[in-house]
Amino acid sequence: MYDYLKRAGELWEDSTGARHNNSLETMVLCRDQVIKGLPKPVQTALEDVLNLETQPFHDWKQTVTHWYTIHQRKMDQEDDEVRALTKQLLKTQVAEKDNETNKKKAKAMPQMSAMSKLHHHNPTGPFGQDHHSSSNHITPHLEEEGPEADTEAEVPPGTRTALTAVPKITGPRNAHCHSGEGPRDPRVLTALDTEEWPSCKDDCKSTAQNAQ
Repeated sequence: MYDYLKRAGELWEDSTGARHNNSLETMVLCRDQVIKGLPKPVQTALEDVLNLETQPFHDWKQTVTHWYTIHQRKMDQEDDEVRALTKQLLKTQVAEKDNETNKKKAKAMPQMSAMSKLHHHNPTGPFGQDHHSSSNHITPHLEEEGPEADTEAEVPPGTRTALTAVPKITGPRNAHCHSGEGPRDPRVLTALDTEEWPSCKDDCKSTAQNAQ
């Protein structure tokens, strides 16, 4: 406040070319301009002070400084209250946000638990099929296609392929070799299970070679 009053006196002298206390009229005008530059609450408080314009300069300066200091302390207190209220408001908002988040989590927990129990009691999945059952695996087909299928291949005993899937012949084992049906396809003959037809192996192969 002292710096403000000092600066105001210097500006007055620079503007008028005379000191603020040269005469009573000059002093009143200068003090009136200084008070108009103060905050409005300070001006209102100084209006109630008697004979403020005619007080000695030292007393006048003390009175103005006193009321300005009161105003400044009040402003600082209000600023502190505003900061405290703002801080409390932020804490309240954060607490409400956390509470809302916790409610959502608590609401979602029973649903997740129910889904977990459902999966535990129904391991077959939503389509009624066990994800780990062997039915989901594709069994390789033994039938060969393409030009490589014409070549003779060794077939393990007891294995049925597209070439060996022929009706089983009843009756004598050699009857199919000497019937009037003519020679069979060499691929069918070579693919016959040798253990199932041991007695006609040589006769069938000889018949196939003569047909070629």
